[in-house]
Amino acid sequence: MTTTYQAFVEEFTREFNRQSGEQEHQNKLDKQELEQIESNIRRGLDAINSGVAPEIVKDELNALAARRKSVRAKLETAPPVSPRLHPNLSLLYKEKITNLIEALNAPETIAEANGAIRQLIEAVRLVPKGESLQIELFGELAALLKLSEEPKTNHPLAETEGVQVTMVAGAGFEPTTFGL
Repeated sequence: MTTTYQAFVEEFTREFNRQSGEQEHQNKLDKQELEQIESNIRRGLDAINSGVAPEIVKDELNALAARRKSVRAKLETAPPVSPRLHPNLSLLYKEKITNLIEALNAPETIAEANGAIRQLIEAVRLVPKGESLQIELFGELAALLKLSEEPKTNHPLAETEGVQVTMVAGAGFEPTTFGL
C-alpha cells in the first residue's frame, strides 16, 4: 500500500528527473547546434579562401555569427543540470531512518549513541510558552538539524546562524524531575 507521502515522493522524483532530463537534452541540442554553426562558419571562410567572392557568403556568415552569439548566450545562462534522484528515494529514506532508530535503541550501542548525541548539544533550555514548553537546543546538533526557521536569539551560545533550534513539546510534556 502506497502512503500519501510515498506517492508524493515518487511523483516529485519522476517530475524532478523529467525536468532534469529535459534540461540535459536541451543543453546537448544547443551544443550540437553550436558545433554545426562553427562548422558552417569554417566552410564559409574556406570558400572565401578558395576564391569565392566574400559578398556572396557575407550575409550567411553574418547570420551564422549572430546565431552563434545567441546559442552561446543560451548555453552560458542555462542552469546546471541537476543530478537525477533515485526512483526509490522514499523507500531508501524510510530504510535509513528505520536503521537509525534500531541502532539508537540497540542495547549494545544505546550508551555510545546517546554519548555521541550529547557531545553535539552544548546546552538545552526549557522555556514555558503558553500551554506548552519550548525546548531550545544550542550546539552542533542544532546547527546540523536546522529544525527552526525562527530568528536567532541573543543567547551567548548562539554565536552563529543556525546554532539554535527551537522545538515545542506536545501537550502534557513535563520535564524530568529526577526524583524530586
